[in-house]
Amino acid sequence: MGGSGGEGGDQSEVIRGGGNPIQSAMRTAEFWRRATGIYLSYKLAQGRAKLMRMRGRSVEEVKEMLWTPHHSWAGDEMYSLAIDLRGFYLKVFQFIGARGDFVPEPICRKLSRLHDEVPPMPPQQVKKIILKELGVSNIHDVFEWIDLEKPLGSASLAQVHKARLVRPGSTMCLALPHGRKGFPDPVTAIHKVKPGETLFKIAKANSLTIREILAKNPGLDQDKLLPGLLISLPVKPDASPSAGTPQDVQRTVAACAAKTSKENGAPDGVVVVKVQYPDASREMAMDLGNIRSFAYFLSKTELKFDLVSAVNELADQIRLEFFFKREARVMDTIAGHLKNIRRRVLVPTSVDGLVTDRMLVMQYLDGVQITKMQDKMDNLSPRARKMAARRVLTRVSEAYGRMLLLEGLFQADGHPGKPFR
Repeated sequence: MGGSGGEGGDQSEVIRGGGNPIQSAMRTAEFWRRATGIYLSYKLAQGRAKLMRMRGRSVEEVKEMLWTPHHSWAGDEMYSLAIDLRGFYLKVFQFIGARGDFVPEPICRKLSRLHDEVPPMPPQQVKKIILKELGVSNIHDVFEWIDLEKPLGSASLAQVHKARLVRPGSTMCLALPHGRKGFPDPVTAIHKVKPGETLFKIAKANSLTIREILAKNPGLDQDKLLPGLLISLPVKPDASPSAGTPQDVQRTVAACAAKTSKENGAPDGVVVVKVQYPDASREMAMDLGNIRSFAYFLSKTELKFDLVSAVNELADQIRLEFFFKREARVMDTIAGHLKNIRRRVLVPTSVDGLVTDRMLVMQYLDGVQITKMQDKMDNLSPRARKMAARRVLTRVSEAYGRMLLLEGLFQADGHPGKPFR
């Protein structure tokens, strides 16, 4: 995994809502004040553009003299709004910054910093969350060291830190649970098909693949799922701790370190610790109403497409991102699906026993963001650069082809902040 720590303020400077009605009202008022200001600035700019055209300025002159600097200013305003308010606002502007197909380039460039350069939480706050999630009083019971001062990256929901698991002597190691990736063997749950449900929807809702469901239901015709039909779903019992649950930390970490060394190709025990921001879920739920109202207004007055549906779809996906145990299961499943091409495409895997809904410890992979790969290729010949670009495209296409066409489970958040090896 690659990335760089963000610079700037910290979480204490964020305009929070939480459970305080007054703070929530202030947060809402601040959003509408800033959003209205950006909107009105564009209405004024449209008037100026018409006036410039009437005075004989060409389209290119209007773009260079008016629109390019205005988009750059607006990008800065959007970035500040996202950083100051966080929550769902940050996620929305992160999404906008990745949509170069219809968003002006100066805005995308400004908002691209939101992918992994959000000002992080203070170190002591991160440490407090980790201790609570693990149910321990000393962070060095779990990690030999952890870089709390400089996160590898920080984004809309969480930030990530590099660390090394403690590596006790082999006499302290214990056997891991049997089954795939250290989990107990799968058990079965019964699902009753609802009207309009497809096998793909059922698989997605349960973090499974169509292949896994079909394996549990021999003879099932996925094109003839009738409402009321009972089908079996494989369920992997969760071997991860609940937040704050006391545990035999030394024995757990000994097992995790041994497993990381043996299966994940990390003999030094180096991992990544992903920590969720506090109150992020509550704030996003509150912010959604404001974003939906603004999207409705823009759809009725400025845009020619249904922006509200896009916001609702984004919100549905984001709700799932708060459950790190689910993320770990999906990540491990995809890693298994792509294991046959692991010489070309690597997917990090979670560390068994160190995953909660708000903290995820995973394998560390050293990589470079695709937006920064140009720096790595500047010294290459034109032919070598072309070959490198083709190799990246081929490997990404192969990975997504397997995920989409063979498994039905795929990574759908491929923004530019994601690293490549």
